[in-house]
Amino acid sequence: MPDESIAGMATGSVLPTRKERVWNPIFIAVQLACCIFAARWFRYDHLPPPGYSVALIAIAAACMSVHDGMKNWQKGWWLIITAIFLGIEFRVIRKDRWDDEQAQEKRFNGILLQERGDSKTLLGYAAARFDGIFANQQIQFKQTMKTFEATQRGEPEG
Repeated sequence: MPDESIAGMATGSVLPTRKERVWNPIFIAVQLACCIFAARWFRYDHLPPPGYSVALIAIAAACMSVHDGMKNWQKGWWLIITAIFLGIEFRVIRKDRWDDEQAQEKRFNGILLQERGDSKTLLGYAAARFDGIFANQQIQFKQTMKTFEATQRGEPEG
């Protein structure tokens, strides 16, 4: 039985409390759950939505702050978990930006194709109108030339 005196407490002969024995397995379970999430999300095709990794980093930080009597190996695991989720979040941000760029390029190409189609249609209308104007002017030019030739020959207009 430990010494209950102040001197006995100073020597560190106090047994671990029930609180430490209960909380340690809970924190280890949280660490394992974080490792499972990290293993699932580590592949590029299974990345979480933006912000999920940051939420788990916050959970890890909260666990680190409330976990009394943490051993060095537990601190190391928390730091490794935090670093992994930070790396995953950076990958999520990069993928999100790449997806946005691809979507924006797709929208731009759609607009560009539409504008090109509109331009071709407009040019087609302009070409058809120009052809009509040109044909009308050719008819008028031929009539003018006939009148001019008739005037040159001295024939009466008629």
